[in-house]
Amino acid sequence: VSGKGIPSALFMVISKILIKNQLQAGKSPKETLETVNNQLYENNDADMFVTAFVGIFDITTGEFIFSNAGHNPPFLYRKGRDRFETIKMEHGFVLAGIKDKEYKNYKIHLSEGDVLFMYTDGVTEATNNNEMFSEDRLKITLNNSDIKNSGIKEMITAVKDELSKFYNGTPKFDDITIMAFKILKKFPH
Repeated sequence: VSGKGIPSALFMVISKILIKNQLQAGKSPKETLETVNNQLYENNDADMFVTAFVGIFDITTGEFIFSNAGHNPPFLYRKGRDRFETIKMEHGFVLAGIKDKEYKNYKIHLSEGDVLFMYTDGVTEATNNNEMFSEDRLKITLNNSDIKNSGIKEMITAVKDELSKFYNGTPKFDDITIMAFKILKKFPH
C-alpha cells in the first residue's frame, strides 16, 4: 500500500476484504483484480494505490491460476530443475491507479517438491547504507544448496537471517513479508 500510517492501513484492509469477497464469489484472479481496481478507484481522493498478487491453487490437480497488479513476481522452485527462478509474467498495474485497467490470468501446474516463494518489495528494496538487497541477491540466497533443500520454515528463517546480516543495524523503511509453500503430494495428470 502506498504511504504510511492509519490511512494506508485502512486502505490495505479494505483492499483485502474486497479481494476476498470477489474470490469467494467465484471470480478468477484476473476478474477479481479488475473489479477491485474499479471499486478502489472510486472516491480515491488521496490517490492511494496497492499492489496485489492473487492466486488460486487447486489442491486436487496442482493447477495454480494467478494474476498480478504491480507486485513482485514470485520465485518458483521446480524440483526437476533444482533452482529457483522468477515466474515470467507481466508486472500488471497497481490497483486504484487507473479505471477499467485490464489484468491477465496465468496458469502453471505445480508438482511434488515444487516451492512457491512470495515476498513484498520490502525484502528486495531493503537497503544498508550503500545498496539494495535486490531480486538478484534474493535469488542467489534462495539457490544456496543448504537453503533450497531445506524445509519452508528453515528457508524463510535463512532469508530473514541474510536480510538481518545485510541490514547490519541500518533502520528499516518498509514492511518485510515472506510467504512460501511446498507441494508435498503427487497430482494425477
